Amino acid sequence: MALLPVSIAVYLTARYRDLQLLSLLMLMFVLFVGGISAAKLRQTSVSAPVLDKRTFVEMTAVVSSISASHKGRKVVLENIGFQKDGFIGPSKVRLSYRLKGKSPKPGDRVKLSAFLSPPPLPAYPGGFDFQRQLYFQGIGAVGFVTKLEILENQNKVFASLLEDWRFSIGRAVEENSAEDVKGFLLAITTGERNGLDKQTLEDMRGSGLAHLIAISGLHMGMVGGLIFFVLRFAGALIPRIALTLPLKKIAASVAIIGLVSYLALSGMSISAFRAFVMISLVFLAICFDRTALSYRNLAIAAMVVLLFKPESLLGASFQMSFSAVFCLIAIYQEFGQKFLIRGQDKGLLTRFFYYLIGVLATSVIASLATAPFAIYHFGQVATLGVVANMIAVPVMGFWVMPWVLISLLLYPIGLMDYPLSLAGAGVEHIQAIAKWAANFDFSTLVIGSFSDITLVALVLSVLWFAVWRSWIRYAAIIGIVIGVAAQAGYQKPDLLVSNSGNTVMVVSENELLVSNIKTDKFDREKWKVYLGRDVKPQQFASNPDHEMKCDPVGCVFSVKGSQIAVSYNPYSYTLDCAHSDILISNAPIGGECENPDYIIDRFDMWRNGAHALYINDKEHVIIETVNGVRGHRPWVPQKP
Repeated sequence: MALLPVSIAVYLTARYRDLQLLSLLMLMFVLFVGGISAAKLRQTSVSAPVLDKRTFVEMTAVVSSISASHKGRKVVLENIGFQKDGFIGPSKVRLSYRLKGKSPKPGDRVKLSAFLSPPPLPAYPGGFDFQRQLYFQGIGAVGFVTKLEILENQNKVFASLLEDWRFSIGRAVEENSAEDVKGFLLAITTGERNGLDKQTLEDMRGSGLAHLIAISGLHMGMVGGLIFFVLRFAGALIPRIALTLPLKKIAASVAIIGLVSYLALSGMSISAFRAFVMISLVFLAICFDRTALSYRNLAIAAMVVLLFKPESLLGASFQMSFSAVFCLIAIYQEFGQKFLIRGQDKGLLTRFFYYLIGVLATSVIASLATAPFAIYHFGQVATLGVVANMIAVPVMGFWVMPWVLISLLLYPIGLMDYPLSLAGAGVEHIQAIAKWAANFDFSTLVIGSFSDITLVALVLSVLWFAVWRSWIRYAAIIGIVIGVAAQAGYQKPDLLVSNSGNTVMVVSENELLVSNIKTDKFDREKWKVYLGRDVKPQQFASNPDHEMKCDPVGCVFSVKGSQIAVSYNPYSYTLDCAHSDILISNAPIGGECENPDYIIDRFDMWRNGAHALYINDKEHVIIETVNGVRGHRPWVPQKP
């Protein structure tokens, strides 16, 4: 961090003396050091204890925020006092509860009993890291409440007043919305996505419409655009205002104020904050008579987001949204002006046709731009996403969001019910579109995750091709070739072992076999998507095709020449130790078991999380673990 002021001084000196090459190199170095410094400052600012094992506690705490869920409520607590001698717990926890009676509000002090657990580990090495996500939210434990009592209503500071405002609007949306649409409306007003039922959520994801329920660039753009165009249109109707005032700049300034309010209402999530920065820069550019959408503005938006929340760089939301906007800018800079010229001075029907073409082109470009990231992070892509978005996005933009905005404006006088009912009618259509698109057999194409090298190579190739204007842009083909070659050599694991040790999955060419079909359902679903295998796993059973033999205490089988034993019971250790190359057990194994080349027992999974085994032959076995891939990080609980 001490290098930052020195490097800035050298850069400014080089600029002053017109040393172009040195100034360029120093600028790159300043950005590099600045990024590292921002990451360190962010990590230090959110640093807090992380729970290392499940426990039952009684405590007093202050309610930081509370949100709806289709299974109850989720509450975040801070300023916690644990009533347990010698217990050093997290400073912030997130709990769910379904208790009847009076519900607490943000800022209330409560006394409660709860079961706390560490934030869940990734389902496989390199998978989505819940611990990392919650760490940067300051949350060190999750769990559920068994008993809760409201002690007192605190004198609320600004943060709790803001959360109380969000909570009140959220409850008003719940009370004034139909049961089947209130989860959707909560998601696009206050950012509370836990209120969506599981089937609706799956339909939205399977149809490629999941971005409609996450407050992001689309929603911020719609809110800002509505405020901007309504004010500008209303001002244009009054000649004195239109002729004497900079109406365009005034409308842009008011739009920014509206976006600030919407950001506060949304809970200021990373996706909402990123979208706010991007859309606000567009309106600021209008205020200063600059080009609203350009590579420069996009780069500034990215740097602002990464300066305040550098952890968002590795998130799917950041990557997909900036990729979509970058590709849209690239395409419309190349062809947009020609398209607009051809559509001008045409009849109403022709202009509407051009509008449909524009919506289609935008959907196709955005879908193609985000597809590599969707595959990398989620292992699948919605094949009907373009069609579903063509129908649903106009409904969202021209019907749902205007009525939602009107309902928020009418909230202070208690008249939200009618505009929310109209917005709900549009939501019903969107959910029907999502259900229709998601119910096709081919609606979701499960591919499996990309390798890191493939993703990086494809991204750099697209950036190279879009930024350059001369023949050198075609050198991007080299990066594409590297990415394709890396993916061709990308090996998926032959065995996966869950964090709990209760489930082992064997990956064969035609099917997936699991040791227990009833445990670790969440992990098994994540494994299927990661592997790109949309098949139902089958229970371990004696099977000559796989050389598998099972009995009540375990199974033995062969994978690529390695003899593997999965033990369910300590009484089978003697035999398994004598005849296996790899021994997997969900219980501890003593030191007398010496024959296997690799032993994975309960302690290994407790220390290192889920395991992935790559078997080339009996002599070449690679074992990856969740904590081995993550390394020594502040959000990784260290266990002896």
